[in-house]
Amino acid sequence: MKSVSPSPLASSAAAPAFPLLWTVGLSGHRELPDESMARAAVREELASLKQAASDQHAQLTAVSSLALGADLLFAEECLAAGLPWKCLLPFALEEFRKDGFSEVDWARAERCLSHAYRVEITSPGLPADDAARKLAYLDCGHRTVEAADVMLLLWNGEPAAGIGGTGDLWEYTRTLNKPVWHWHSKTGLINRVGWPGSEGDWKERRLFQSRLTPLVKAAEASVGPEVDQDNPDEQPTASGRGLWALFTGFDRLANQKQGDAQGLMQRVVLAHLLATTAAALSVTVITHGLGHRLHELPWLAWLAAVAFSSLVIAKPVLAALALHWDRQLHKLHAQKHWVEARVAAELCRSALACWRMPQAPLRVFEEEDFPRFKRLIRTLRMAREMDVAAGATPSDEAAVQHYLANRIVEQADYFTRKHEKALHEHDAWQRKFNLATGFVIVVGGVLGLAEAADACCAAWHLVLPPSLQTASHLLHLISPVIACLLIVAPFYATYALAMLAIRDCRRRRDRFLSMSQFLQRQRLRLARSRSAVSRMAVVENTERMLLEELHEWHSVALEVRV
Repeated sequence: MKSVSPSPLASSAAAPAFPLLWTVGLSGHRELPDESMARAAVREELASLKQAASDQHAQLTAVSSLALGADLLFAEECLAAGLPWKCLLPFALEEFRKDGFSEVDWARAERCLSHAYRVEITSPGLPADDAARKLAYLDCGHRTVEAADVMLLLWNGEPAAGIGGTGDLWEYTRTLNKPVWHWHSKTGLINRVGWPGSEGDWKERRLFQSRLTPLVKAAEASVGPEVDQDNPDEQPTASGRGLWALFTGFDRLANQKQGDAQGLMQRVVLAHLLATTAAALSVTVITHGLGHRLHELPWLAWLAAVAFSSLVIAKPVLAALALHWDRQLHKLHAQKHWVEARVAAELCRSALACWRMPQAPLRVFEEEDFPRFKRLIRTLRMAREMDVAAGATPSDEAAVQHYLANRIVEQADYFTRKHEKALHEHDAWQRKFNLATGFVIVVGGVLGLAEAADACCAAWHLVLPPSLQTASHLLHLISPVIACLLIVAPFYATYALAMLAIRDCRRRRDRFLSMSQFLQRQRLRLARSRSAVSRMAVVENTERMLLEELHEWHSVALEVRV
């Protein structure tokens, strides 16, 4: 077993392998009337939030600046509680230290900085004057609010005395509709604003349950202890292996839900086709085809009655089945769950591909591309940052070779196989559509001309030659069957078109070919690149195209209806 560097992501036997991450942020005054009371309140709230996240199979992280007073207090309490903490600074560390830190306070700040999983400067460069300094603090505060899912405010409840004060961040937090925990710095009273659920016991409000929580739980349930053996290339870190397990769960869930969704769609359309066939048989072959013989053969009358009754019953039964399967399709959300599981799996696959590259911080992931998956995208980014902070990454060359073999080549082979399958499937359904449509055109035209000629002869009392009389008699015998087929054939053609849409054959045929060709070009580009900058450009371009393909499929698959 490879040695694993420690990761800020906590794990236990009861914890999920790769939990969704939620973030708590803080803003507060530099001077607090009673710092010990504020510390106790923050400590109690962090413990409560940590437990609430754990109850939803999630994990809590923290983000804040490190100014004197509330920020420094919060950072110390987060690290003491074992929360991964990210530090946002308005400007460079040397400049930041000038803001009133004593030797003792700066020693406290340095201890916090040494345990932060990431330190990020929000405003590059040095502030030109006091106004620029205040704006840098305001921007840093805005970044904290944007990164947080719930904000803690140690605030006196009054408007900000200047730009960048806690009062300004209160307004910005409410603008973004983030839940707020407010500890009044003068009275010590606690107020919660904008928390989900009804008033009363907030712990029952499921603050850390996202729309992805049930999907993640289902993915975890679908993964057994054999998942590590399925990994063709062991991940070098604990969080990487956890992500592999989550990806495997999403992938298995997506394959299962795909069969459920497409199977139900196909059954709905097929039931309508069979119901139409039953109706066509009842009004053509059974009634018209056998009606003139019923008086000659009484036993045939019984047979025709049974067959006709069966067909009459079959039509509403098949229509009811189609309605039932359609209700099941939408009630069980099979299509929605399939699409969500597949998108989640591909996002995890993309992250896994870049996990070994220290320079690739998953910048290609855009939350607005997949708004339903913001929580997962944020989790992937934060977990990746924590893994890089732990230093558990292989060399650049090893990471590039792994990406080349396990991402570009593997995906190129995948799209090549899928293109061949989609091409075959498209051609098969297109042939069925052409056959049914051609049958209507040719046979319908011939039968129509023959029926018209026969009617004209009867109207004009023309006597047909013996050979034509035989042909006319044969036509009367088989015309009910042909009439039935002519009724059914257009519906069969429609069925073939529906399968082309449900299976997404036409788009996949063309798109898979272009993706396979693109990945082959990327393989050559990456193999010939030598500098880290050019390699990362290839990697990001590749991931962006793969995610665009995923986005296009996501949009198409959600719109397929029967």
